[in-house]
Formats: sequence, C-alpha cells, structure tokens
Amino acid sequence: MAFLLQSLTPPDEPFLWYMLHQALHVPAGQAAPPRDVIYQPPLARYVRGGGRRGDGGVPAVEAASGLRSCGPT
Repeated sequence: MAFLLQSLTPPDEPFLWYMLHQALHVPAGQAAPPRDVIYQPPLARYVRGGGRRGDGGVPAVEAASGLRSCGPT
C-alpha cells in the first residue's frame, strides 16, 4: 500500500473537524456526543484558526483510494 505525505492546506479543514470528533473519548457503553460539541471553545481551538506560526500536520493519503489519515508534525 503506497501513501503520499502532504502538508496541511486550507481544504483539509473539514477533515480535521471530522478527525477531532473521532478522537473524542467515549467511555464504554456510552453514546458519542453530538458532532456540534467540537465547535465549543475548549475543543475548537485545535482546528479553528489553524495555520498559525508553529502549527503543522502531515496528512497521509493512500495513493490508490485517496483515503486520508493525519498526525501532528
């Protein structure tokens, strides 16, 4: 499986919001919180206003399918 590494760009923002929601801790047996919880200031700060000095990330894109994964730099 081949992957391409890219720098984050503004079009990656929806993907980052999605990943933020996926990263929330949900205790066993409980339902995930509604998606809009990620827009509250304590969580939104991880995505909103991105691209500041010192920010970084490297999405990995599976070459054949275009599936994305992301991690910090």
